[in-house]
Formats: sequence, structure tokens, C-alpha cells
Amino acid sequence: MKNKLLLASALAFPLVASAQNPEPDGSGTYARFSAGISIVEDIEGFVDILTEPRIDYDLNLDPGVNIEFAPGYNFNRFIGVELNTGFIWNSLDKIQTSTGNFSIEGDLLQIPIMGNAVLRYPTPAGITPFIGGGGGGAYLRLSVDDDDDAGDDFFAAYQFFGGVRYQIEEGLSVGLIYKYMHVFSDDEETLFTGESAGLGDVTTHSISASVTFEF
Repeated sequence: MKNKLLLASALAFPLVASAQNPEPDGSGTYARFSAGISIVEDIEGFVDILTEPRIDYDLNLDPGVNIEFAPGYNFNRFIGVELNTGFIWNSLDKIQTSTGNFSIEGDLLQIPIMGNAVLRYPTPAGITPFIGGGGGGAYLRLSVDDDDDAGDDFFAAYQFFGGVRYQIEEGLSVGLIYKYMHVFSDDEETLFTGESAGLGDVTTHSISASVTFEF
């Protein structure tokens, strides 16, 4: 019996020592979900009709919704990479020209597909500030209710973001994220009649609440 007790103690000792002195490197996979508000800066545009002077305008949009999903991998406690997608939706508000403002109805949909690098600094209090950035592209669809057709295309894009998260328990954190996204959507179309129209780049700011699961 004594020999069996000594053997059991010897086998259990490394497990106890390991539990009391963990050395996690912070590596592993995670998935982040976030939702919040999106604000699109005024979009510059123009319409050039042969029989009329060129009209330059600013397209204003209402605050909208930002939903995101970002699966990723942490190399260690400080550095990780992720794939970021989701959708951003804003309704059109008005067009501003030199002659006045005109109400407009419609919406702008953005679906980004980005690869990001993320830097973070965990603290003993369970609070982790982080910053990141990346690039890729975004699908844009602009529709106007008075127009039967909607314009859409895929453009190059980049983004920067930063925020903070708080660890509720092992493998589960909540936080806040601010994100700046710029889409190189500057596009001009010329008809066979010689008339043309164009729309500038799209810049979006978003503030979102997030929940992160680590595996």
C-alpha cells in the first residue's frame, strides 16, 4: 500500500506543479463578433450633362449599422492575424450642391473582406488595449429609390482600428472598437452621348461593441 501511495504521489506531482505554475504563451485561435454604428463621410460626386453646366455635389448619408465577424489566430500574447468581414449599411439623406440641398432616398451597402494584423498588450487586470490595421477590398452597392438600377462593384480598401477589451472569464472577452475604413471607389462613367458622372472614395467611421471567444 505504501509503495502504491508513493507511486501515485510521484505521478500526480508534475500535474500539480504544472497547474500552480502555468506558462501559457497566448497562442491559439479566436473569433470576434461586433456590432455598432457606422458614419460615412460626405461622398463627393459630379454630373456633367452636355446641355447643362457641370454639377458638383456632396452626398450625405445617415448614421447606419456595422456588423462584423473576425476569425483569427494569435501567435503569442501580443501579436495576431485575422480575416475580417461583415456588412455596413447606411441610408442616403440628401445631396448638397451650390444651388441648394435636395432630399434623396436610397442606401449604401458595404461588405469588406480584409486581412488584418493585430497588436495587443494584456494587463494583469484583465484589460487588453489593442490596435491593428489591414487591407483587402470591399463590395459596394449604391441604390437610389427614384432609380430602377443600382450601381455596384468591388474596390480596393484599407482600414485601421483600435480599442480595448476586458476578459470576463478564460476564453471570453467583451470590448469596444473604433474603426476607420477607406474604400478606393473613385469611379467615373461616360456615356456614348459624351455625358459623364462620377463618385468619389468612401470613408467610414464605426464604433462597435464586441465579444471575443478564444479557443
